[in-house]
Amino acid sequence: MRGRSIRVACLLGLLCPLAPSYTHAAEVPSDKYSVTSWTDQEGLPLSQIWALTQTSDGFLWLATTAGLVRFDGQTFRLGVPGLPEGEVTTVCASRDGSLWVALNDGRVSRLNFDGTLKTFGPGEGLTAGRVTELLEDRHGTVWAGAPGGLFRFRDGKWAAVGAVGAVSSLYEDRQGNLLVGTARLGAMMLEANTDQLQELGASRTTVNSFSEDPSGGLWANDGDQGYRLLRGPTTSSLALTGLKGEQGYRLLHAGNGDMWIATTFEGLVRVRGSSTDKAPIVERFMTTEGLAHNLIRSLLQDRDGNIWVGTLAGLSRVSRSVFASVRAPIGTGSVNSLSVGRAGRLGVATTDG
Repeated sequence: MRGRSIRVACLLGLLCPLAPSYTHAAEVPSDKYSVTSWTDQEGLPLSQIWALTQTSDGFLWLATTAGLVRFDGQTFRLGVPGLPEGEVTTVCASRDGSLWVALNDGRVSRLNFDGTLKTFGPGEGLTAGRVTELLEDRHGTVWAGAPGGLFRFRDGKWAAVGAVGAVSSLYEDRQGNLLVGTARLGAMMLEANTDQLQELGASRTTVNSFSEDPSGGLWANDGDQGYRLLRGPTTSSLALTGLKGEQGYRLLHAGNGDMWIATTFEGLVRVRGSSTDKAPIVERFMTTEGLAHNLIRSLLQDRDGNIWVGTLAGLSRVSRSVFASVRAPIGTGSVNSLSVGRAGRLGVATTDG
């Protein structure tokens, strides 16, 4: 008899998408992704999303033009007690459970796990101008990037480090080096345990993002050479049909090796498999696929492997499809119901019996 395809939903993947995960999610034998979006119609304060982070308790935090927003997977909450109202430019989760929040007026606040708050202003080691980048390294040191330069928080106070001008991106590589993207000096690196900055490559255009692939290749995105490999087996640029380098804003390599590119007005791009392939397979997600907006400012991969996308007009989640097609010799009749027995076997009731 001719087999039929049965679409079976994996319900576990739909439950508590932001809850801490203690096991590795099973791989779905499909390259299909689903997109879920939240806008002001679902309770998200109407705003642009500048940055995303996830704290150890599983909550997702959004830096938005409306302020700091917490999302538990179901509802959004704007603001926290004691934090000044107004735009938040970036956020960073610490390993100890605290949350760093950069305010539009140039101040930076630390929201501790117990709810207490400490705010630092320009007179406490930070220069005037809003902080747009925050990063905590593996040693617990917090770094801030701003139009006024690079700053480090250590022993309870902020201090400027190096002379890099305006900072556009921060990233820690697997060796513990701090990568600094600048607005006019290109990519720079602060070697681990030193204060020595060195240039990476000859390009002096704005570097918006860094990301490492599974083989250790270090990628950067700038408006001059596009998506380029700064460190790896070769130093090359990645040419993507229909996508110019200046349209990219953020890069992210997922655990499976795919490279995700957040663009300005061109949606979300996935480069499947090895990003060094001469003809990479490219998939694009835009509003026509369910994305909240085609202009993207932030990317985050959560502990369950979902890709979160902060856009000009809402939040989106891109997840591996929870459905898979299964071939089974059940005849040609229609499927009426499904059941799972104690031994884990799937029972299928059809019009044929």
